[in-house]
Parts: sequence; C-alpha cells; structure tokens
Amino acid sequence: MTLQVLCIVGDSRSGSTLLQALLCRRPGVVGLGELRRLELFWSEGRDCACGQPITDCGFWRSIVAGSGIADRRPRTQPPARRLGKLLGEAAAFAGYVTNMRRVSRLLLPHGRRVTADLTGIYRAVAAQTGATVLVDASKDPGHYLYLDQLSDLDVHPVLLIRDGRAVVWSKIRRTGIDPQKAIDHWARVTRMQLALSQRQRPQRPTLVHYETICQSPVQVLDQLAAEGRPSAVGGDVEPRDRHHIGGAPDFLLNADEAPRIDLRWVDEMPNDVLTLFERRAGRLNAQLGYRSGRTPGFAETADDAIGIAARPSAWPMVSAGGR
Repeated sequence: MTLQVLCIVGDSRSGSTLLQALLCRRPGVVGLGELRRLELFWSEGRDCACGQPITDCGFWRSIVAGSGIADRRPRTQPPARRLGKLLGEAAAFAGYVTNMRRVSRLLLPHGRRVTADLTGIYRAVAAQTGATVLVDASKDPGHYLYLDQLSDLDVHPVLLIRDGRAVVWSKIRRTGIDPQKAIDHWARVTRMQLALSQRQRPQRPTLVHYETICQSPVQVLDQLAAEGRPSAVGGDVEPRDRHHIGGAPDFLLNADEAPRIDLRWVDEMPNDVLTLFERRAGRLNAQLGYRSGRTPGFAETADDAIGIAARPSAWPMVSAGGR
C-alpha cells in the first residue's frame, strides 16, 4: 500500500498536537510531531515524547539507523540563516506555483539533502511500525514545500487555521514574545497558507480550523481519513509508546474527554495587544471568517466576513460554528 504523509502547515499554538492525537487513533496512522526539528533534537540530545533523550530512545535510534544515516546527525532543518531560508522557501514556492519541479531541484541543493534524509526517515518509520499514514506536524510552510517539490512521496498538506488572536496570545503567554513579532509571524504564515490553498492542483490542500476540530472532530477525521471512520473519542496511547518530537509532549486526550476550545484570550488578552492585532492583522482574521473585537467564533453570515471566508464552497472543509 502507498505510504501517505499528512503534512500539517500552520503557525505554532494552532492545535497541531490535538489534531495529530486525533488522527493517530486510526489504525495505521503514526504521528511524528515536528520532524523538521529532528536535527536540532539530535544534536542537542533533547527529549523524545517518551521522556528519554532522543539519542537514547530506542525508537529513534532504530529509525535513524534504518534510514541509512546512522553515521551522522539527520538533516531536517532549513538553512540556518534567515535569508537563506526565505530564499529557499521562495524558490520552492515558485516551483509549486509553476508545477516545474526541475526549477526547485536546480535551485535548492540544501533542500535536496534535507528531503533525502526526511524520505529515508519516513520509509524507515513505515517499515518499523507498519504505518500507511504518517503525520508530520512540522507546520513550517517551507518544510512542506521541500517535500512537495523534491520528494517522490505522496505528501498531502493539511492547512491548520486558528483564530489569530488565540494564537498570538498563547505565544505571548507561553514565551513572552514581542506582540508585534507574534502578530506579524502569524500573518505571514497565514498568507502563505492561503496562497498554497489557492493553487489548483490534482489534490487540493485540505483546510481545517482548530475550532472545527474541537466542535466537530468526527467531521474533521472523516475528511482527512476517508476510510475507517475513526471515532471522536478514545484514549491516547501510553506516554512511553509516543515518540513524536516537539509540540506539547505531555498532552493527553483521555477516552472520556472531548476536545475543548481554549478561549483564554477573550478574558486575558490586554486591550493594547488586541488593538495592535486588529490594526495589523484584523482584516486577515476576518478573511478567515472570525468575528472582530473580543467576540470568539465565526461570523454568523457570509455578509459578516470578507474575501475567501465569504465563499465557503471554495474550501474542502467548511468551518463549523455559524456556517
């Protein structure tokens, strides 16, 4: 059976750990977490989700050995310099838009090396676990573009959207990042998601809202996994059996627990941060269908939204909550 990679694309704090946990309840699906960070985790000896340093984790040691790169650290990251990363992403996107992979192959020597290692890792995981679907929650648009342009795998992008106010406040609360940087990064990633979604391809990217995952998880899983009809409930695997990278390694969704929308931003987000968000990214958030101000959820009618969100038929996944 053909191996498929579901590559989650979105900003951090958008709900990728939750989406991955739900997807992995289906037999044959294995979640790898933020595989883009494997190189960093390996070089710094950071912990796998199982609790062991990744270089001591039997699962990852076996995978790296099975992928043919045991004599060195895996290469999974974009260029270290920001300019190099942006240029690589732009070149890969140009190939994506024009359907000219040879352009990407010519302009992205670093991307070819990264993609070769990632492909070896995917195949080693599939061989060891018997998985037919792998969930890569790296989220970085450039990571997906490398795979799309430079690999021979069946890679399907899942564009994960969340209310920008919730994403920004979660980042600030967790890391203390400068609000303007958090807002501008969310806007940049979101615009890239919309650009990816608008390209007509044989297999169009799937757009999923975090809020829909929480409100209608069965709908989301049915669209992302056409066979098997996985249940909306069911416990997560034991922590010792989880080996994903990054994200929220301590996250567990118990068998009797339904996903819940985190709306802490409504009460906690300072007025000055909310005002800054509305000024710099409010229109983009409305374009996704979200209400303005401190009102969570989606616009009640298409007239309350603008642009793409006013045409739900254009999306493979129509958001729940007022649609």
